[in-house]
Amino acid sequence: MAKVAHEQATNAQQCARDVVLSHRGNTGKRRRNAGAVTACGYNATLLGERRTGVSSAGYSIGHGFFVARFSTERLRDYVGAFVLAGLDPRIGSETEFFADRVQYYDEGVISREKICKDLERYAARWPERRFWLDGDITVDPQNGNRVRVTFPLRYELRNGAKHSSGKISKTLVLKPAGDDLQIVAVNERKAG
Repeated sequence: MAKVAHEQATNAQQCARDVVLSHRGNTGKRRRNAGAVTACGYNATLLGERRTGVSSAGYSIGHGFFVARFSTERLRDYVGAFVLAGLDPRIGSETEFFADRVQYYDEGVISREKICKDLERYAARWPERRFWLDGDITVDPQNGNRVRVTFPLRYELRNGAKHSSGKISKTLVLKPAGDDLQIVAVNERKAG
């Protein structure tokens, strides 16, 4: 049983790595690869996670440009790729989703480099991590051609005998960046 769980975790980490690598082109910029994200859905299922839907009730006619450019499926895939990148032991994988400057939790606006340092500290504190979507994502257009995506996220963290688990509601504010998206704000709160 432990061997199977280890193989599944290794598969999920490889999948996360494949998703993140699929975002990069020859110039080092991220690119979408729906096939890699879809393939990861299978690995996520092996770990007891489930594919989830999207609630897009927040869309209005005034935000047609954003809706046409980034479908709810694409937003869900982006969130899934971001969550999977958090499983990758290489910190740079998750960092690449962020804009150069980000409203980062309660710390104010900070640089991507500071985010990378924070993620390094987090990975050192919790070397064994497991994250998965635990419900639908909610999409709400914002001013300035941005969109707020909120989703329930379950987590299990371990460092030797230390363990933490629970559920949070995570919110990302995304903006277009070329043909892709970037996170310009991130926050979370304990889910009830």
